[in-house]
Amino acid sequence: MAAKMSRVPESARNVPEPAPERRHVSISYTRVDREWVDRLQQMMKPLLRGGGQQIELWDDSQIEPGAKWRAAIELALAQAKVALLLVSDAFLASEFVMNHEVPKLLAAAEADGVRVLWVSLSPCLVEHTPIGEYQAVLPLDHYLDELDKPQQQRALETIAERIREALVTPVPAPPGLAPHTFQLETARILNAGKGWELQRQPLQLEGLRAEG
Repeated sequence: MAAKMSRVPESARNVPEPAPERRHVSISYTRVDREWVDRLQQMMKPLLRGGGQQIELWDDSQIEPGAKWRAAIELALAQAKVALLLVSDAFLASEFVMNHEVPKLLAAAEADGVRVLWVSLSPCLVEHTPIGEYQAVLPLDHYLDELDKPQQQRALETIAERIREALVTPVPAPPGLAPHTFQLETARILNAGKGWELQRQPLQLEGLRAEG
């Protein structure tokens, strides 16, 4: 004789997947410019070490061997609160960067308030791309590759400070939406030995909903 099963409520079957929390810095760059990622990480060590800052810098060198690299990048882009673009002619020439990473980050800037910070490493035609519509961290004639060592250090300090400031600034809600706490319910069916038991649990999600 088949065990009777309680009907799972519609609200439990359609619980939305929470969006990844935007909390870290995603660095977009090309391999030929890897030196600047390493130097920036070194500059930011006091912030990364602790003190309650919880700052995390992410770049593709952190993808584990054997992991699906595209899925890892997709997740990192979805979790980015701040996007740092290290722009050079090689960066602009990269099909993957310009056709995949940059469009996703700029779309997140418009829809989710992700802060886009970019720096010119060397002379290039960035003003002819959508990146040029965003304010650069450094003056446009301050190419990092052309500065002397002390000037480069001061520039890296400025970049690190702009990243810190962007991370502590709350992400604004898109127009027409407001923060809201959703009270939902989950349900699962358990085998209780002599029959089936429906177990319900409250679920609280933070998100956005239309105002009014």
